[in-house]
Amino acid sequence: MTDSIKLQVKNLNFYYGAFHALKNINMEIPAGKVTAFIGPSGCGKSSLLNIMAGITLPQAGAVEMLGESITELSPRQRDQFRAQHLGIIFQQFNLIPYLSVLDNLLLRADFSKSDKTVLNKKDLEIQAQELLANLGLCRIEQKAQYLSVGQQQ
Repeated sequence: MTDSIKLQVKNLNFYYGAFHALKNINMEIPAGKVTAFIGPSGCGKSSLLNIMAGITLPQAGAVEMLGESITELSPRQRDQFRAQHLGIIFQQFNLIPYLSVLDNLLLRADFSKSDKTVLNKKDLEIQAQELLANLGLCRIEQKAQYLSVGQQQ
């Protein structure tokens, strides 16, 4: 992969049971390029994004991001790669319902080595509180399960 290519998908295939959701997908996304996946419900958009992020593995093919072969990493290595290099907004909010708003936000830092080496826990809390205040979320100690859908998003 060249320096200008940040994401490369090669011969990607993914099945749900007998349904062939993604068939021989090949693409390259250069650095700085905005890309949209558009199509009807059930055509494989979310599956493709989950595979590119290393959340799901394909039955065949490869994904390389930032020079790293995502499909060859262990589950733990994929989690660490995602924590350090990707920002994902899920369709489902994936908040831990019994944690507070602040604790859900800080949870990401627990998985990222780079955040811990730069900022201590107190500094991370201050940054998180400022971010939440800027978003208008002032009840940061409230459990995530009691947030409205809009607040969760």
